[in-house]
Amino acid sequence: MSDADPTDGPPGFRVEELSARTGAPVRTIREYQTWQVLHPPVRVGRIGLYDDSHVRRMETIARLQERGYSIAAIRDLFKAWDEGAGLRDVLGIDDSFGVPADEASVELSASQLEELLPAITASPRLLRRAVEVGLVVEDGDRFWARSPSLVQLVADMIGSGLPPSAALDFVETVVTSASRIGAAVAGALTGGKAERRDVAAVEPLLRRGRVLLARAVASHTIDQVGRHLADRAPSVRGLDELLANVRIGHVAKPTAAARAKRPGADDRRRG
Repeated sequence: MSDADPTDGPPGFRVEELSARTGAPVRTIREYQTWQVLHPPVRVGRIGLYDDSHVRRMETIARLQERGYSIAAIRDLFKAWDEGAGLRDVLGIDDSFGVPADEASVELSASQLEELLPAITASPRLLRRAVEVGLVVEDGDRFWARSPSLVQLVADMIGSGLPPSAALDFVETVVTSASRIGAAVAGALTGGKAERRDVAAVEPLLRRGRVLLARAVASHTIDQVGRHLADRAPSVRGLDELLANVRIGHVAKPTAAARAKRPGADDRRRG
C-alpha cells in the first residue's frame, strides 16, 4: 500500500520544508519532538505534516535559546504555559508565547477573575486588597490586569498551597519594588530635578531602554530567586536536587569553601 497523498489530508508541509523555513536541521526538529518542546505533526498515512504553528514554536525556541535557556528549561516553560490553569483557557489566548519584553493589559470580567482567583474573589476583604496592592484595577463591574503573568503566578501560588493573603503580600512587594525602579529610571532619564534634558535625547532611551530594562529586571530577579533558594537549600530537604534540575537564573553554585564561609555553616555541620 502506498503512502497517503498529503493533498488528500489536512493542509501542511513535510519536515524538510519546516527545516528550510526555520534553518533548523531535520535531526534537531526530531530531537525537539523527543524533548516535547515541539508538538507532533498531523499524521497522514506515514507522512507527518507541519503547519505555521510549528514554525512559530521553532522561532520561540530559538529566541529562548539565545537568551540562555536550555532545552530542559524551555520544556518546563512550555509545560507551565500549556498546563497552567489560567489566562489562556479563561480568555482563549492564542499559543504564540513569544516572551515579549512587556505585556499588554488584559480586561477580565468578574466571572473570569473568579475562575482564575476563586479564593480571592470569594472574600470582599481579599478582593479589596488585590486592588490596593495593584494586582488588578477595578473598572465598574470589570477588572484590568496590568500584568497577566502576575495574576497567573498568584493563581499558581495559591494552587500550590500558599495562603491568599501571603500571595497578595508577595504582589505588594513586586509592585512596590517596580515603583522604586521606575522612579530611579525616570530620574536617570530626565537628569534629576536640577537639570532639564531635551526630550529628543530621552526618546531613543525610552524606545530601546524600556525593552532592555524589562529584560534586565527579569534576569536579575530570577538570579536573585536562585541565589536565595540556594542559600536555603541546606535546611530544606530535597531543594539542592531540585535546583540542580530546574534552571533558576545563571547564579553560580557556591563551592564547598564558599559554603563553609557562610554564617552558621559550622553550626550546621556540627548539627
